Amino acid sequence: MSSKRVIMFDYDGTLAPFKQQRDQAYPYPEIIPLLNKLMESAKNRTIIISGRTIDSLKKLLSTKTLPELWGCHGMERLSLDGKYTVVKIDNKTKEKLSEIRRWIVDQHFDHITEKKPSGFAFHWRGFREDKAQEIRNKVIKKWLEEIKSSGLSFHDFDGGIEIKIDSINKGNAVSAILNENKEKCYFCYMGDDITDEDAFAKLKGHGLSVLVNSSPRETKADIWIKPPEELIEFLHYWL
Repeated sequence: MSSKRVIMFDYDGTLAPFKQQRDQAYPYPEIIPLLNKLMESAKNRTIIISGRTIDSLKKLLSTKTLPELWGCHGMERLSLDGKYTVVKIDNKTKEKLSEIRRWIVDQHFDHITEKKPSGFAFHWRGFREDKAQEIRNKVIKKWLEEIKSSGLSFHDFDGGIEIKIDSINKGNAVSAILNENKEKCYFCYMGDDITDEDAFAKLKGHGLSVLVNSSPRETKADIWIKPPEELIEFLHYWL
């Protein structure tokens, strides 16, 4: 086995429990010391790939130094040296995103909407099932046909639905990371959600993909573990 390793994490539901107040979704208490140890190890490259914005991640992480961060499913990137990059989008997509933003205001959906450079995530965690379904139906009915020609698409996640740029996903982020590590290296990706399935698929034949979830489900991941106990045990083993 190679001594060089790349370990990649989703954030919500993987390193941190889900919270209705998303700005309170801090990592499990044992995770921060483990992330510090991973980043202190010269043989480990530690990366978080999240649907959140990088600004949101920075407010929740209390590590000694920030790990490498990929936000908005890989649209944003913050390198260890502090260099920030973002994928540029075409004018047609920008115009459609602006149109959706105005609709969100008109519908009074600001309080449930996470606005990102890559699109909009509508959150209903903690809502009654009928209210959540009502919001979902309204979003889909309005935008299902309109976004098809704008490079946007719908993506369900645990607790909501997102309209985002279709070409930007965690699988493409993983592909970019694989291409940056041409030397022999062992890779691992850990995630809990449907949006992590693209990453699991891209990692086939290159390393280990881990579904981190309280319950098993159909997945492209190689193994399934429960958070936080089995996640913590796994990271101790990795170290």
